[in-house]
Amino acid sequence: MVSVLTFAMVGVAWSRDVGPSMVDGDSISAEFSSTPSWTYEYTSFPEYPHSYSVDDLFGQDVSVGDVNGDGYGDVVISASGNPNDGQTAMYFFPGGQEGPSTDFTWWTSLNPEYGVSHNADNPLDASGDFNGDGYKDILFSDSEFKYGFFDPEGVVRAYYGSPTGPSSTSPWEMTYGGDRFDKGFGNAIANAGDINGDGYDEVLVGFDQYSPPEEPSGSGFGSIYLFYGSANGVSGNLNWSYDGDKSQASFGGCVSGAGDVNGDGYDEIFVTAPYYGGPDHDGYSGAAFVFYGANAGPAASPDWSMEAETGDGNSFGASCASAGDVNGDGFDDIVVGVPGESSGGAVYAYYGSEEGIPDEPDWIGKPSTYDDADSFGYSLSGAGDINGDGYDDIIVGAYAYDTNGNEEGRGQGTAYIFLGSAQGLSEDGIPWEPSGLYHYSRFGYAVAGGDVNGDGISDVVVGAPGSKVLSDFVDFGAAHVFYGDTVIPTTTTTTTSTTTSTTTSTTTSTTTTTSTTTTTTTITSTTTTITTTTTTATTTTSTTTTVPTTTSTTTTTTIPGDDDDDDTGGCGRTELGWGGLF
Repeated sequence: MVSVLTFAMVGVAWSRDVGPSMVDGDSISAEFSSTPSWTYEYTSFPEYPHSYSVDDLFGQDVSVGDVNGDGYGDVVISASGNPNDGQTAMYFFPGGQEGPSTDFTWWTSLNPEYGVSHNADNPLDASGDFNGDGYKDILFSDSEFKYGFFDPEGVVRAYYGSPTGPSSTSPWEMTYGGDRFDKGFGNAIANAGDINGDGYDEVLVGFDQYSPPEEPSGSGFGSIYLFYGSANGVSGNLNWSYDGDKSQASFGGCVSGAGDVNGDGYDEIFVTAPYYGGPDHDGYSGAAFVFYGANAGPAASPDWSMEAETGDGNSFGASCASAGDVNGDGFDDIVVGVPGESSGGAVYAYYGSEEGIPDEPDWIGKPSTYDDADSFGYSLSGAGDINGDGYDDIIVGAYAYDTNGNEEGRGQGTAYIFLGSAQGLSEDGIPWEPSGLYHYSRFGYAVAGGDVNGDGISDVVVGAPGSKVLSDFVDFGAAHVFYGDTVIPTTTTTTTSTTTSTTTSTTTSTTTTTSTTTTTTTITSTTTTITTTTTTATTTTSTTTTVPTTTSTTTTTTIPGDDDDDDTGGCGRTELGWGGLF
């Protein structure tokens, strides 16, 4: 199914401007503080505690997942520009009853001994369980990482969760090789969900600058790659791929799991091409595509697509995400960011149904006051249920938004929550505009949702990679957490009072002897072959806890004693020529 989207929309079910009201439908409001409940301000790279670079960019991406299995969502944050040749890094903050830890307990970087990076976006995703052990695993990528001076360009790594947190080394690594100089492998990564129904999540990788062998290098058609999960972890073989069909379209600019949009029990693949030029390929209008899951895997062509017809530079699909189930009908929904739209940006929502994704958006969110360069929709994420009403919500970033009178495009940034309801996403957005932000703070450059304090209500994490911590001129970066809050009934003709009491007691104890095999795979561009090399060195680690069962399992594998160390991500956002970090 191919549809064409005209930006002058007619017949949209919802088209709402972002206003100051905190309203969900007509009968429920929620109170959220604009003061962060938790903030981490980055001041130095761990190996160089007394040094910093001009653009550390801590908070460039954020993600939440329960990596250590304690019932609290853990926060992971990336920083792409630190001292020593701009090596990238990822930091792990365990969640707890009082929220995330005050400092990171684990981190990793791309050490120059193994390779170099040059300030690429470094997407994270901590939402998937690729080996089915009950712990969330972390994906991390650097689309400009290279071993040596040339190929391969780009790397994606997985770090498996455990009771002690992320694995100390990456047991799975994917790089792009070959004789073509195409950048961008791993520009976007995602937990795709369980596409084939085997009980394991899959890894989805975008390569937005890929050029087919028959086309010149640098043609920018783009491609996506799917690797299945299993009891042994992520597959070392490429299980499915799809190439874009238009040059310079950046197919794979954003990738995401869509959830189960048609209720058939299989999750779907969601991908965009933000520079897709429309029917005549005459501008960066953008396009989005969905591949439905099935026992045999995704189909050979998209099951749904939406091409933006007009709007040069709109970049429909610069961001993309599963929204969860925002209207409570049992089908997952998707959202698409359009930060280049002339009204300061927009977000389009498509609600799932038994028939799948509709041809027209069900809801459009736009800012009510704006500058054209605000980039509303540059980042977005499903937020989970942040007000406890049973409907999932979304969070939208506008990192260039300004209220301090700065030059257009140089604002401090903001983020908005749109609440779900039986009618769909709320009429108005709830803006977060923390005080004290500098211009260029880029608050809202990255957003994510998850329950970091275990109260049953989802919380929101917002990255601000341009925050100035020790200097007005240095982008150290910061990340902020805002706790969700329960719904509050408002005054209407009908008064509803609900009291819920839940007592939960859990004791967990596990005996595990764990080891990991590292598989490094290289994709070669001139052929369709995948070469897998596995190196092993024997190391055994043992962790003992106690589980109230009569079963004890011991698993022994091997850890390579001399492998690289690096880390993880979320929805990969396209580096837009009209408004990126640099």
